[in-house]
Amino acid sequence: MGKAATHWIIQRLTAITIIPLTLWFLFSLIGNISKSYQEMQNWVKEPVIAILLAGSVISIFWHARLGMQVIIEDYIHGEVSRKLALTVLNAMIVGLVTICLVSIVIIVLR
Repeated sequence: MGKAATHWIIQRLTAITIIPLTLWFLFSLIGNISKSYQEMQNWVKEPVIAILLAGSVISIFWHARLGMQVIIEDYIHGEVSRKLALTVLNAMIVGLVTICLVSIVIIVLR
């Protein structure tokens, strides 16, 4: 299987995982809307919840990265500019994922 086919399959798989995770997250927020800050922290500390949140973060940002990569590759024609844009994209995604996952870990460990 080629690189483009693998990219396409992974983008579809991340999209499929994002749908139930987003629905779960929205229904969880609605169900917990009247809870206090401390109760929400305790909710995030539950192992299954923390894992689902981390999975959501990873799936969403991976999917976004794949989509942005296609846009960059299609619309930025200079080789140097394209490589720079992809490097900036990857750095931003890694940074944002790191911030989100570290935030989840901090909440869990408090």
